[in-house]
Amino acid sequence: MKIDVPGGSFGCTKISDEEVTMDTTIPMQPSGGFVEGFRALITPEVVSKASTAFGESESAVTKGLSAALPALFGVLASKASDRSFMSRIVDMVRDPVAETSAAGNVSQILTTGESATTGMSLGNRFMSALFGSNTETVGRALSSYAGVRPSTGASMLGLAAPLALGYLGKTVRSEGLDATSLSTMLLVQKNRILGLIPRSILNIVGIGPQMADATTMRTTEATSRGSSGWMWFLAALLGLLAIWGLYSAYGRRTVDYVSRTLPGGVQLQYMRTGVEGKLLNFIEDPTMTVDKDAWFDFDRLLFETDSATIKPESHVQLNNIAAIMQAYPSVHIKVGGYTDSSGDAQANLKLSQDRAGSVVRELNSMGISPERLTAEGYGMEHPIADNSTAEGRAQNRRVAIRVVEK
Repeated sequence: MKIDVPGGSFGCTKISDEEVTMDTTIPMQPSGGFVEGFRALITPEVVSKASTAFGESESAVTKGLSAALPALFGVLASKASDRSFMSRIVDMVRDPVAETSAAGNVSQILTTGESATTGMSLGNRFMSALFGSNTETVGRALSSYAGVRPSTGASMLGLAAPLALGYLGKTVRSEGLDATSLSTMLLVQKNRILGLIPRSILNIVGIGPQMADATTMRTTEATSRGSSGWMWFLAALLGLLAIWGLYSAYGRRTVDYVSRTLPGGVQLQYMRTGVEGKLLNFIEDPTMTVDKDAWFDFDRLLFETDSATIKPESHVQLNNIAAIMQAYPSVHIKVGGYTDSSGDAQANLKLSQDRAGSVVRELNSMGISPERLTAEGYGMEHPIADNSTAEGRAQNRRVAIRVVEK
């Protein structure tokens, strides 16, 4: 089969209709978050079918797809501050084709036929929007990285595009996202996504390695002192994008933000009244000792109703907490979950424990060692407000953190 991509075409072995029997539909976003969700697209079944279609080893296909998907999402995240661009992307992912073809059976994407052609056509539009005239160059860089034929690099990119588009579509629909909220989610996840892209491909797609994550940023700075001015400009730009994400997530209202450089050079932006400032003050003040009553409530941490599923907009603050813990590696914290007094006490206790556990797992996924984190649910114990009022109950439904070691 030959499928057109911007700048060229690629060929792969046709899989007969009889062979397309397994269900390899794109999974919904798991509890671990957006990044874990798109990484989970690369299943053994997908790799096996792609390996057969491309005539390459499964290990090479895995390596290639593991770079192609982050490259797509990384470029998307780097353009997330462009509202016009994001509106076009949302229109694209809401296209019925994205739902019925690009988000459908992965094997079907590799076959011939009208549904496969329309799905790949939409995927090509997606690639063109992201990479423009660099699409063919990105395919060659991908083939070099994965150690496959140049045509296979383009093929893997052509497969990754509809997969990514389908996953975006499911995320938009399941989370009820619009262009603004999708932009915010991508900006929050940007550093984590860029950290998954091989450096050679980062350079090709125009995203400098110094923006990949805090560790890469510091390494690049140490080895490239001559370009430090340019790097600081990019760091400042990244900070502005983070502030824009907070602004989009919490509305057009006056908010007092603080911008700080943490030990190690990581730039942090947070609301002055947020938990980040309280945590930093406690960590940095030598007169403040570990105290079992010194809890700090998250103020921008939201869950689905009666669920331990963290809402995407919460990751702004969770990323900040992870950055603080990375800057102060001796700090250990405990996460406590609380509910109001409504409902069954045992159910509330379990929900509070599950929510505290979700926060710990999310911080783990952001690079914080499990040994530095503990979680405990307290249910309806330790209220901070009157449970007889709706406002008081809302205040009692919370997650808090406490420093257990400085």
